[in-house]
This record gives sequence, C-alpha cells and structure tokens, in this order.
Amino acid sequence: MSPEKKFIVDVVKEVLAHSSYMSVTECAKKLGLDRRTIRAQIKKKEIFATQTGNKILIPEIQFLR
Repeated sequence: MSPEKKFIVDVVKEVLAHSSYMSVTECAKKLGLDRRTIRAQIKKKEIFATQTGNKILIPEIQFLR
C-alpha cells in the first residue's frame, strides 16, 4: 500500500472511531480481558471512559494508536 493510501485509511479510521464508543463488555472482548479488569483500569484512569447514567462509554479511538 502506498504511503498516500495508508495515510487516507488512517485518517478515515480516526474519523469513524472518533464518534464510536464501546461498552465495558465490548472493550473486554476486544482486549481479551475480563470486565472487572476493564472497570478497574477505568477507575485507575488507565482507560478513558465517560459514565452516562448507568452506562459506561469508552471511546474507541484510544485503542487505534
């Protein structure tokens, strides 16, 4: 893949991921960890997340880099 195409693909990934969020369960599956581990990492601020009501939203963009 040429450098220009790779750059375009990277930009598109970031734009699409910027507005997409994962739940704790989805994040655990993606990282191959337990849900409790993800929640502990959120509490220690190792993973950025936002709580809305009783749901925790984890921006996907932090895992693309």
